[in-house]
Amino acid sequence: CMHKNLTRVDLNFWMCPRLTGKGVEDLARQMPSKLKTLKLNFKLSGVGQGGVDALASFPESLTSLFLNFSYNSEIRSLASICQSIRALAQSSLKLLDLDISGVEKIGDKSMMLLAEALEISRIKNLFLSFRSCRALSDVGVQAIVNALPSSVTLLKMDLGDCEISDASVDALSSQLQHMQHLGVIQVNLHGCKEVTETSISRFVGKLPWTLRGAKLDLSDTCLPKDIQRICRRLTTMRSWMPSKPQSQIKNPTSTNFVQLEPEKVGLELQSVDLFLHRGVVQNVSPPAVKVTGKKTFVAGDSMPFH
Repeated sequence: CMHKNLTRVDLNFWMCPRLTGKGVEDLARQMPSKLKTLKLNFKLSGVGQGGVDALASFPESLTSLFLNFSYNSEIRSLASICQSIRALAQSSLKLLDLDISGVEKIGDKSMMLLAEALEISRIKNLFLSFRSCRALSDVGVQAIVNALPSSVTLLKMDLGDCEISDASVDALSSQLQHMQHLGVIQVNLHGCKEVTETSISRFVGKLPWTLRGAKLDLSDTCLPKDIQRICRRLTTMRSWMPSKPQSQIKNPTSTNFVQLEPEKVGLELQSVDLFLHRGVVQNVSPPAVKVTGKKTFVAGDSMPFH
């Protein structure tokens, strides 16, 4: 029995094949009413569809929700989870981390339900992992992307090894224009063979200048190796950007810039890569920059996918 005043619960049931939906149902009934953060890891467990359905509601006070159902082959639908998220979406929920990697029976219908919950939310930090969800198509991904709330400051999407194409990338490119508060974006397209250079160049060209960090994982795709390298960091992706509008160019005498003549040693700071692994970002501030000799050091480096 959980203490009624608990505000954080972190339970790891990774590789617990004897855990069933009945166990999850008993757990759900004991959730403290004052809970703020809930982390449940059911990766490679035996919860099945019954475990998902048992989580039909969460405490109204919840602000951060981490759910990992990855590689549970018996899960067919996220309807109950989506209902729970929708109930929290307009009020308390600020962070959502949902991992259904390798759940091959989850398809576009569940994505439509999740999109309905995201569309009305005020989430700031969003982590979605659909890696190797073979039943997922462009239709489902576009529904999710078009529902991304403008309140998001940190976005991480793992679409690796999904059966998607340029249509999904173009949808994300268009939605970025409506995400005024976005500071960091990381998208994994590993193994997405139908994604081409055409949509990637459009995506890079539409990255907001307000971004502090961005990364595209294009490994094991049909794109040339040089483009794969360019998309690993925001600083190199900026070379694909159109000219920055004059109204957005800061005063060159500002202390926020390191301005040197082209023939002199050093670099002009134009962008910063900043990645937080499953962290919480509300107000994104530029990291510290130190120029020493011929090298420019930026606090915070890219982090790989896990």
